[in-house]
Amino acid sequence: MLGNIAKKLRLMGFDAKYLAERSDHMTELFESERTLITKDLELVNKAKKRGVKTIFVTGDDELAHFKEIKQKINVRNFLISAKHTRCTLCNGRLNSIEKSLVINKIPKNVSEKEDCFWQCVSCKKLYWQGTHISHLQNFVRMLNDV
Repeated sequence: MLGNIAKKLRLMGFDAKYLAERSDHMTELFESERTLITKDLELVNKAKKRGVKTIFVTGDDELAHFKEIKQKINVRNFLISAKHTRCTLCNGRLNSIEKSLVINKIPKNVSEKEDCFWQCVSCKKLYWQGTHISHLQNFVRMLNDV
């Protein structure tokens, strides 16, 4: 339900696990130190009974959701930093990687424009600072202006 929020949190450096639907993995969540972020009030009530920290988001759009999250986790500003960003797919850590090592794995137009690359240590997905990062930085600026 909040998959895009999980992806953005990962890009902002947060360790974010995403579960698309209720499953056996919920038990794992209940036994961890994670904070549950959801729009499901029934799940919030169950989690609270088990002592899980929760954030119940009620807003209608992503910016509203992030404003609620920002307030509840008491973060002054969100930021995007290559040093802290995590993989949007698997939540793994990213390491800087030399362009020469990935030149055959990236689109030609990217290799002509970009010089800095990162690779997930877990799933090996490659990242570079494309337009999606500028869009996310604009989103973070709007969020931090609140």
